[in-house]
Amino acid sequence: MLLKPRNSFSLRVVLGLGVATSVLQTALADDNAGEIPDVVVTAQRRAEKASDTPISLSVIDNATLEKADIKGLTDLYTYTPSTTINTSSGNAGIYIRGVGNSGATPSTSSAVAVNVDDVYLARPSSPLLDFFDVERVEVLRGPQGTLYGRNATAGAINIYSARPTFTPEGYADFTYGSFNRTDFKAAFSGPVTDTLALRLAVRGASDDGYNKNTDSRGTKASDQDNVSAIRALADYKPVGGPLSVQFTSDYVSQRQGNQTLRPLDGSGVAQVAGAVTSSDFHATSNNAATRNNTESGGFSVKTKYEFDDVSLNSITGYHNIDQDFLLNTDGTSVNVSETLIRTYQSQESQEFRLNSEGKHDLDWVVGSYFFHENVKYTTAMNRYAGTGAPATQLFPNEGADTTAYAGFADGTYHVTDRFSLGAGIRYSWEDKDIDRNFILINGVAAGYSALGKGTTALAVFQHDSASYHSATPRFIAQYKVADNSMVYASVTNGFKSGGAGVNDIISAQRKFASPYANEKIWAYEIGQKSSFLDRKLQVNASLFWYDYTNLQVATYKNGLSTIQNAASASPYGAELEIQARPTDPLTLRFSGSYLHATYDSYISSLGSQVYDASGNTLIGAPTWTLSTSGDYELRLPKLLPEDQRIDLYLGSNYRSEVHFSQLNLPVTVQKPINLVDARITWHLKDGAYSVSIFGKNLLNQNYCQNIVTFTSITSPSLSGAYPQGSALCYPAEGRSLGIQTVARF
Repeated sequence: MLLKPRNSFSLRVVLGLGVATSVLQTALADDNAGEIPDVVVTAQRRAEKASDTPISLSVIDNATLEKADIKGLTDLYTYTPSTTINTSSGNAGIYIRGVGNSGATPSTSSAVAVNVDDVYLARPSSPLLDFFDVERVEVLRGPQGTLYGRNATAGAINIYSARPTFTPEGYADFTYGSFNRTDFKAAFSGPVTDTLALRLAVRGASDDGYNKNTDSRGTKASDQDNVSAIRALADYKPVGGPLSVQFTSDYVSQRQGNQTLRPLDGSGVAQVAGAVTSSDFHATSNNAATRNNTESGGFSVKTKYEFDDVSLNSITGYHNIDQDFLLNTDGTSVNVSETLIRTYQSQESQEFRLNSEGKHDLDWVVGSYFFHENVKYTTAMNRYAGTGAPATQLFPNEGADTTAYAGFADGTYHVTDRFSLGAGIRYSWEDKDIDRNFILINGVAAGYSALGKGTTALAVFQHDSASYHSATPRFIAQYKVADNSMVYASVTNGFKSGGAGVNDIISAQRKFASPYANEKIWAYEIGQKSSFLDRKLQVNASLFWYDYTNLQVATYKNGLSTIQNAASASPYGAELEIQARPTDPLTLRFSGSYLHATYDSYISSLGSQVYDASGNTLIGAPTWTLSTSGDYELRLPKLLPEDQRIDLYLGSNYRSEVHFSQLNLPVTVQKPINLVDARITWHLKDGAYSVSIFGKNLLNQNYCQNIVTFTSITSPSLSGAYPQGSALCYPAEGRSLGIQTVARF
C-alpha cells in the first residue's frame, strides 16, 4: 500500500522538476538579471548564510512580510511548505510536517518551539506573535532537539525584531480596510552616543470583526479585535570593543470579542431546542458576552563578549501572560454551555553559550540552559439544560511549576574545503509539580462564583510530581558539490516532555489519570541547496522520514478533553522551494510539499468505546501544499518621475484537505482551499513614501481554520449517533480589501 503513493509522487517530482528547470533556464537567460540575495540566519546558533545551513528552513524578511501582508503567526502557512497554523481558545495551534499542538495545559507546551529574539516562549498566545517592526522570521522544519532543546519535536519558529541603528531612521504606517479595520504602526531608531542606539516601536489596531452576531444579547462582533503594543530596544556596541549588549522589552494588550463558533451538524442540545445555523457563513447567533482579553510582556538581555577565537554569549529572558477568556461553547443563542478560563503564566530563562568564531577547521558551540515556568489555570464550565435553566457546573483547575535544565554541545568539522561532518548532543531534564482539582456542582451555573451555591457532587484534588529526562543527539554530513551548491544528510532527535491533562478525571476512582510520557522522534533527512545562473535561480529540496513514538494527542472522553500518548507514527514526504529572478524587476517564488502522515498504531477512544485510529491521517497534515508568488517593480519613465515606481504582487496558496481530529470523520475535515492575495504599491521619492492597495482571499473562499468537537453540548438523544460529540467550525476570514500608507525617514 505504501509503494504506490511513493512511486506516483516520485514520478510527479521528476516530471515537475524537469519542466520547471527547462522553463526557468530559458527565462533566466537574461544576463542583466540581478542576484537573489543570500540571507544570513542563526538557525544553528551562529551566523551563516541560509544556503549553507544543512537544515530545511524558510526565511521571510521584512520586505516580504509586507508584500505578502503577513501580519502574524497565523499567516505564515501561506509562505512555508508543510506548515498549518490555526487558533482556538486564544492559543495558536502550529503543525509542521503533520506534528504540532495536541492541546494546551499548564504542564504541556507546543511541539513547535517559538523564540522571539532568541528567547523561548512556552505559551505563544496570538498577541505576542503579531509581526510588527520585525526584521525576519525563520521557520525551521524538523526536530531541533540539540540546539533548541525542549518542545521542538516538529521544528522551531524564530522571530527577530528590527534592531536599533546608529543612523537615524523611522517610519509611520497606517492601514484602513474591510471590517472597519485600522492598523497604525510606527518606529523610530537612532544613536544616543557613539556606542548606544535606541529604537521604539508602537502599534495600535482595531476592527469590528469579520463575523456578524445577530443576537443582541451577545458580543456585537464576536471576533472583533483591539490591540495595543509597544517595544523598546537598546543596543550597546563600543567601536572595536569586545563587549556588545542588546536589550529588548515589550508589552502587548489585546481586547477581543473571542472567536465565532459555527455548528456543523444538528446533534447539539441547541439544535434540538430549535437553534438554526445561518446560511451566511460569517453570521452567528451568540447570546454570550464572549471575550478574550490578554496582557503580556517581558524583556530580554543578550550579551556577547568576544575573545580571540571564541565568544561568550548570555541570553536572559522574562515573560508573562495574563488571560481572561469566555467562550460560548455551543456557538448558538440557546443556553447550553459556556467556558470561562483564567490563565496566568510567568517564565524566566537563562542561556550561556561559548561559540567558536570560525577561524579553524572546527566550528563548535557548547552551552547550558535554565528555564522556569509557573502557570495557574482556572476554568469554570457552565452547563445548562437547554431551556435557560441551570443544570450543572464543572470546575476543573490546574497549576504547574516547571523547572528545566540542559547542557549541550555541537560541532562541525571541515574535513576538506567541500566536505564537513557535524555532530551534537543535548541532555535535558525537567521537574514538574502539578496540582489539579475538579469540582462538579449540581443545580447552578454561576461561573467562578458557583462554589457554595449548589450541591457538590464530586470533588477531586491531586498533586503529582514528575521528572522527564532525554538525550537528543544529531548527526550531519554536508558536501559542497560546487561553489553555489551543496547536499546534506542528517539524523536528528527531539523530544516533547510529558505532562498532565486538566480534565483527565477518572470519576469512578475519584482521581486524575497519571501524567503522560515524553513524545520522542528520530528524523532522517537528505536535502540540497543550490543556486544557478549567477545566483538568478535558487532551488532547495529535501526528503524526510520520521519515526515517532508516544505522540501526545488530544481526544474527548466522557464530555471532557484528555491527552493520550499515541503509539507511533512514521510521516514521510518531500519539500521544494524555488526562487528566480529572470530580470532585475521580477522575482518569482514557488514552494510545495508532499506529506504522507498517518498513525502506525493508535488505540484511541470514541465516546465510551475503544476506537482504532491506526492508519488515520495526523491532525494538521495536508497531503499537498503549493504556494506561488511573484512581484514586479514597474518603472514608467513616460508617466512617472525617475524617483517613483509601482510594485505589483500576486500570490496563491493551495492546501489539500486537512483533518482536525484523529478520528478522520467527514465533519472534521476541511476540504482543499486556494487563497489568492494581491497588492499594488506606488512608491514616491525613492521609497520615502508609499501607498498600497491590497486584497486577501480575493476568491472569497469560505473555510474553517479549525474544527473542534464537544461531547458536552451533544443532545443525549443523539449521543449514540454522534459519539465524537458535536462539531463546530472556527470560520476563517473571507475576502478583505485595504489601503496602506507609509512614510519613511
